[in-house]
Amino acid sequence: MKKLLYIGLFLLATKLAAQHSAIYSQYVFSGILINPAYAGSQNALNVTTVYRNQWTGIKGAPRNFSFAAHSPLKNEKVNVGFTFTNDKFGITSQSQINAMYAYRIKIWDGSLAFGIEAGLNTVKNNWGTIETTQIDDPTFENNALRKSTAEFGTGLYFSNQRFFAGVSSPALFNFKINEFATSMFYGGAIFTLSDNVKIKPSLCVKYIKHSPTQVDINSTIYLKDIIGIGLGYRTGDAAYGFVDIKINEQFNLGYNYDFTLSRLSTYSHGSHEIMIRYLFGYTVKSKSIRYF
Repeated sequence: MKKLLYIGLFLLATKLAAQHSAIYSQYVFSGILINPAYAGSQNALNVTTVYRNQWTGIKGAPRNFSFAAHSPLKNEKVNVGFTFTNDKFGITSQSQINAMYAYRIKIWDGSLAFGIEAGLNTVKNNWGTIETTQIDDPTFENNALRKSTAEFGTGLYFSNQRFFAGVSSPALFNFKINEFATSMFYGGAIFTLSDNVKIKPSLCVKYIKHSPTQVDINSTIYLKDIIGIGLGYRTGDAAYGFVDIKINEQFNLGYNYDFTLSRLSTYSHGSHEIMIRYLFGYTVKSKSIRYF
C-alpha cells in the first residue's frame, strides 16, 4: 500500500512538473513569476521571495520556493528580471532559472509592457528514495533520472494607478510549442471607499490543455494603507484567506492559508504561503504601487 502511495504521488508530481502548474495565491504581488512583462512595473528594484508548503500533512506533497528580482534600467522603457524556483513533490525535484526582458510604453494614463523570458528547467526523479516491499529492489535502488530543457515564454501587462491586467504563457516554447504550457489571463482594480479604506478585487483564469480551466477570484480590503485582509476561491482546489502587511514604505510581508476543498481535504491540513517583498529605491510613492 505504501509503495502504491509513493508511486501515486510520483505520478501526480510528474504531471504537475510537466504542466508547470505551481500555484501562487499571492500572484498579484509576485507577478514576475507568472508574467515576464511584469518586470520593472513598480519603477524600482523589486526583490520578492515566496515559500509555499502545499497540502500539509501529506508526505511528499509539493513544496515551492521562489526568488525573483526585477528592475527598470536607465532607459525606463527597458526592464529586466531574474527568477529562480525550486519545487519538490514526491520523489521529484524541479529547478528553474529564468531571465526576463520587458519593453514598456506609456499609454492610457498608465503603461503597457511586452515581455519575453528564457530559462532552463531541470527535473530530477529520485527513484532510490521510494520505500518498497522488496528489500534492495534493483528497479528503484539508486536510480535517479535527470532531464534539462530550455524553455521560452511571453506575456503582456498593463497597469496604471487604479487597474492592472495581464496575459501570459510561461514556458510556451521548448524548441516547439509546449503542449502543457500554462496560459493565464488576470486583472484587478483598486477602489477607494474612504480616506482609510480601499478594496481590490482581482481575477485569474488559468488554462492548460487536457486540464479543466481554473478560475481564481479574490478580494482584499486595505485599512489605512497599512494592512490588507483578503479572501479568495480557486475552482476545484481551495478557498483561502490572506493578510498583507506594510512594514514600512518599502517592505511588505504577506501570509496566505488555503483551505483544501478537494478530496485531499481528508488527509491535508491545508496549505501555507509566505511572501516577502522589498523595494530598493523608487521614483514613485510606494503607497501608490503596493496594491499590485
